[in-house]
Amino acid sequence: MRTRRQSLRAALEPVLDLLDEGLGLYRQAFPRMLMLTSLAALPTGALLAALVIASDWLATGPGAALLFLVMPLSLPLGLYVMGAVSRAAMMAANGETVALRKALALGPLRVLGMGCYGTAFVLVAASVVAVISNACFCIIYVFGVVGLIAFSSASVIGGTAGMAVSTAGLVAIIIGAVLTYALLLALNGAVYSSAVFALQPFVHEPLPLGQAIRQSLDLTFYRLGQNLLTFLCASLVFGAITLAATLAIGVLASLPVLFLLGSESFAAQAITAAVWIAAINVALPLLPIWMALLYRRRLAAWRGDDLRAQIAALAPVGSEAG
Repeated sequence: MRTRRQSLRAALEPVLDLLDEGLGLYRQAFPRMLMLTSLAALPTGALLAALVIASDWLATGPGAALLFLVMPLSLPLGLYVMGAVSRAAMMAANGETVALRKALALGPLRVLGMGCYGTAFVLVAASVVAVISNACFCIIYVFGVVGLIAFSSASVIGGTAGMAVSTAGLVAIIIGAVLTYALLLALNGAVYSSAVFALQPFVHEPLPLGQAIRQSLDLTFYRLGQNLLTFLCASLVFGAITLAATLAIGVLASLPVLFLLGSESFAAQAITAAVWIAAINVALPLLPIWMALLYRRRLAAWRGDDLRAQIAALAPVGSEAG
């Protein structure tokens, strides 16, 4: 038991250190990080507000066609912003001043390559996660079946024993529902985290497209177990922070608007949508910051930079001994 605890602690320590370092970098460069993510949040918020206001027109043929053409544009814009935040995080991690112009210096062909590769990566990762989710849902489904059996048998048993069986069935159903919800959030967040990590060679290295893809796959599968643990932990922490930010900013800011203008007002709905996007925007930089730091660590270990530094540190000792 002690060995398992020690191994779990040894696996979690570098992940927690990375998350803590990312939070520190975010606090250090908060205004500039927020400006970068606003490049995607402001157009997205305006688009959502326009969709709410023009919802009746969008239900028609021309409106649906326009929506079908506009929505795919959000993917390259989101990837571009994630890349810019990752570049800014790398500057802050290296002790440099975060320069917005340098962070945004990604060419259109580079962004296009990132979009194509990122889309393919997300589809493959989501397919793998879907297989794992189905296997886990089979286990969770057992909880639901046990709960239903307990409920049905409680009415037959009756009395105190029936109440105990009914309570046990209710607990089994609640546990199954909570596990299902938590599993979906964690796995979906891990998919997005892995996609952001996979795009780091495109962002930081001036590599050709083929070489960037190879390096991305090499670093993704290098220390895969530790990477998966980092993706899951980053997903859970990011989800908790996003939930807190949306509740603190989105709810408190949107309630007065809905109270003054009414919930049926198009203006109130548009403002509410924009406020919720702004709330998510506060937590959004954390994910690319963590993935940039993870990429820097994995790249150094993959290239053997840490080993070279250790050998260089031991060289004077060896020479003096000789």
